[in-house]
Amino acid sequence: MSRQWFVLGPELEAFEAEFATLCDVRHAIGVGNGLDVPRLALLAADVGHLKN
Repeated sequence: MSRQWFVLGPELEAFEAEFATLCDVRHAIGVGNGLDVPRLALLAADVGHLKN
């Protein structure tokens, strides 16, 4: 990275694409911290407040 700006920029998109390829998956999402991960997993699984 030659620039300091990488949040939500082309460097992040490139990293996500390369990481997805490395993991042999269609998508990868860069997150700000480890607490974002379970929240995104629950959103992806459509788990919400008081759902069965």
